[in-house]
Amino acid sequence: MSIANNNQTDVVGDVLAVAFLHYPVMDFAFEGESEAAQARKLKIMFQCCANAARLFDGTIQTEDKDGALLWLPGPKAPLGLWRELRADVAPHVPDKEVLQYVTKQVNVKQMGLIWLVGVEHKSQGKGYCRILMERAMRTEMGTQGMTEFWLTTDTVVKAKIYERLGFHVMVERVIQSSGLTNWLMRKLEVPSSS
Repeated sequence: MSIANNNQTDVVGDVLAVAFLHYPVMDFAFEGESEAAQARKLKIMFQCCANAARLFDGTIQTEDKDGALLWLPGPKAPLGLWRELRADVAPHVPDKEVLQYVTKQVNVKQMGLIWLVGVEHKSQGKGYCRILMERAMRTEMGTQGMTEFWLTTDTVVKAKIYERLGFHVMVERVIQSSGLTNWLMRKLEVPSSS
């Protein structure tokens, strides 16, 4: 399986919508809505997110289009009102409380935010998440001098996957509105000396 950069925000949005259908936080957000309504709204939301990431070349997907990852460079992670409006993503920006915490901890010029990573259910277990994340960290962000990578997750299973990929839990919190646990995780890459 190879990876291809693809700026087709519709395709990336579709992949993420399928991957996040029935994800705990999405089930909470769309409680009482039909599966079709949830899928339609997720597609719109993730197409907006993909458009925002595309502004900074932060979209990666698998060649077979079953997996996608969105990332933002540290200085752009708090998108800001103008970029949010330009990308039509204002309601879907990364958790501002999390970003405030992260930006106080790091040199934002050396950090990257893995905003969203999703693999369609039929392709889970094939290593796509690992491949997407390694590509994002080493090839995409690493070539721009980023050595510190942050992400959040809302499931124990995903937290364990990310730990196997070298991430460490920095903050564990319960989201008051949903009662769901959220993990803020970080991975440091040591730059190789030439």
